[in-house]
Amino acid sequence: MNRRLVFVLLLVLGVAAAVLFVGVEPQTNRASAQVLRSRGLLAAARYLEVTGVEVQLWERPLDELSVAPGASLVIALPMMVGLTGAELTALDRWRLGGGRVVVLTTGEEPKASDRELLNALDLYTAERGEGPPMWWFDWKDWATRQEPITSEAGWPSPVSIQPGRFATLPVGEAEVIYRGVENDPAVYRLAPPGWGEVVVVDNATALGNRWLGEAENLALLERLFPAGSPVFIDEWRQGYSAIEVVDADVLTPSQLLLTHLALLYLAAIWTLSRPFGPPLRAAGVRRGSVSRDLLALASLHRYSKHAEAAGQRLLDLVRTRAGRRSQELGLPERFEGGEDELVELAQRIGRLQAEHKLS
Repeated sequence: MNRRLVFVLLLVLGVAAAVLFVGVEPQTNRASAQVLRSRGLLAAARYLEVTGVEVQLWERPLDELSVAPGASLVIALPMMVGLTGAELTALDRWRLGGGRVVVLTTGEEPKASDRELLNALDLYTAERGEGPPMWWFDWKDWATRQEPITSEAGWPSPVSIQPGRFATLPVGEAEVIYRGVENDPAVYRLAPPGWGEVVVVDNATALGNRWLGEAENLALLERLFPAGSPVFIDEWRQGYSAIEVVDADVLTPSQLLLTHLALLYLAAIWTLSRPFGPPLRAAGVRRGSVSRDLLALASLHRYSKHAEAAGQRLLDLVRTRAGRRSQELGLPERFEGGEDELVELAQRIGRLQAEHKLS
């Protein structure tokens, strides 16, 4: 595998992991009484308990919640689990029985499940600001900005919130408790005859872990939930469940994707740490037999016609020694042939020497 290709794959994996973490982050930083991050309501729940308010984290469907006159049901957006038809009916029954509903919005564009709840409570959303800026420093300032809201009903002021792009507004008339800098309702109450009131806090950052200690936010919390009235925080909507699930130990899709990316990353690192291609070994000296070497040498002599040159040299030497008698020996003028003819010529010259015709 090409190293450049491996580096490109690692870069793609890093970008995919970053996108995945950005997508998962809002789900881990949600308005839940069991979350320690900035949007969590853990500090608010603990503070209410210290001040004597009975707080119960409801981790079951709303249709299993009994009506409690004077009690407050807190529903925070965005919801991880939408409301079923039975739960919407239970929500109406709760209000008809004298229970309060406190809605904590997110300030962002609501999901379909959130709109269903808002419609059931005669609420709607409207866009009131531009989206987040592109540059990181501008985005950081935009994400951490705070805005004071003031009360028109004698409640403690000012309260500090983080303004959102979307405002949650009542369909009909509402009692406005706090207004923002643009005179839009930030905290208001709907109390139709015969129904329990609905209190909307737009948005939930005013009661979040990060902003609860700002300005008069704690005083707002105390006024929303006075001592003596129990508070039920709907944790079922935030994905927490007290019901045993058969497949609770099965990995979620995001966890499976993270595991997959981790395995690919380890495989790429392992590939980069190993040499590419088969290992190179030094070629040893190949030794042949003596007979094969002699045959190779003979082939070389035959290719170079050494036998013909040797035969001609032998003929020339015999004529020189025989002198005038060379014509009587009957030897050829030129030698033509190979090794066999050279052997025959040598034997013939030997016989001439034996017959004393050649000294």
